[in-house]
Amino acid sequence: MALEFDSDSPLMQRSRHLCERQDAKRDEIKANGGVSEFPALFDLKDNRVRAKLINGRYGLCWMFFDAADNPTGKFVKAHPARESTMTRKDLKEGTETAPAAVTLGGGGSGGLAGVFSLYVVVFRTDGGYPADAITA
Repeated sequence: MALEFDSDSPLMQRSRHLCERQDAKRDEIKANGGVSEFPALFDLKDNRVRAKLINGRYGLCWMFFDAADNPTGKFVKAHPARESTMTRKDLKEGTETAPAAVTLGGGGSGGLAGVFSLYVVVFRTDGGYPADAITA
């Protein structure tokens, strides 16, 4: 008597779903010329500021960098409740098109829990801001 295995287990379904989503995002970026839209930080004259959006100790924030790409130690909370909060700091949030790629993120724990916590991530390949961004 031969044993039968369920080839469509939840693990296989999850794996297939992740691969399909990753491939779809990759195709979308390729069709868009290798770029995607990302959040960006600008000064009030529409100059791109050397800052990256990170998940910091107190939530989502902008981390600033100097001309040599070193962190300055300056942070600004992202997406404040009032636009005037950013305007008082001579900043504004917006979006920009940047080179992009796709990977899997999450999976903090091992085993099956790690597999089931994976998700598709679109990320910038230019280091977080364009080379001509200004220091703030």
